Amino acid sequence: MMNIQAPGAIWEGWVVTEQLGRDHLGPVYRAMAMDGTQRSTVKHIALEANTPDFDACRERLSEAIGTMMQLSGTPGFVPVEDSRFDFREDGTGVDVFIRTPGLPGLTEYLSGMGQPDQPRVLAIGIDIARAIDTLQQMDMVHRNLKPAAIFWDEGSHSFRLGNLWNVCSLKDEAVAVTGTPNFMPPEVYNRQAVTSRTMDLYALGTVLYRLMNGNRVPFLSYGMQPEQALAIRMNGTPVPAPSDADPRLAAVLQKCLAPSPADRYQTGAELAKALNACYPATGVNIDPQPPVKPEESVKPHGFRNFRTTRK
Repeated sequence: MMNIQAPGAIWEGWVVTEQLGRDHLGPVYRAMAMDGTQRSTVKHIALEANTPDFDACRERLSEAIGTMMQLSGTPGFVPVEDSRFDFREDGTGVDVFIRTPGLPGLTEYLSGMGQPDQPRVLAIGIDIARAIDTLQQMDMVHRNLKPAAIFWDEGSHSFRLGNLWNVCSLKDEAVAVTGTPNFMPPEVYNRQAVTSRTMDLYALGTVLYRLMNGNRVPFLSYGMQPEQALAIRMNGTPVPAPSDADPRLAAVLQKCLAPSPADRYQTGAELAKALNACYPATGVNIDPQPPVKPEESVKPHGFRNFRTTRK
């Protein structure tokens, strides 16, 4: 078994310093260049050979990383610095490593600020809605959009969408349901669909709603358990207006969280335009630009394109 924290274990000149967290696919680590000039984040996904449909899962993960590579030069997305597949010598599976810049996540960015003001929340929403629109143009869906998937890039003064290892084609009907229940739309949570064209917009709406509602999900009030609030929303009850949003923004967020997909914004561009219209006349107006398409010369990387090494 590889000692991930040994100097140079994954990439020459790099050392893993600590584990930052984990999700259903595996842990996330902090990594530093050994000369101290660069800080990055490393995602480790261990795909076991006894996983049902191992080959299909491996290919799907390869395609997801290919999409990440394709989007690396596109505004609104966290770029990939490097990636690799390691086939285990004993044949028990594959270890996948993805290195991205060590950008602060949304929670870290907002820490110490107290209640974020509405213009800041609008800026988050517009940047991520544009990124979602780019995915939609590719017939792709993120599937696990939540605060942990949103990052702040000080260099470009913009918010970026990351953690794209769950991304898949909207046409892939064999994919398993993936996501975080509090940010799932009802049709996915209730297993009426495995993906939905508006599911990322619903998830973004939930992120913004919480920021404008005292960090509380819809229906969560004093004395109520989070599971109760989630059940009310998943049963199709329209959400109330968030407590700290003005009426115009409240209406936008309520439309994002409409129980029926047909009643939501259908594209990220539509949502970005609606959020932009919520800026006060005296505030800072961010004029929505057309979503930037990935460079057509950059093709998705298949499994065979990745470096394969044995440890």
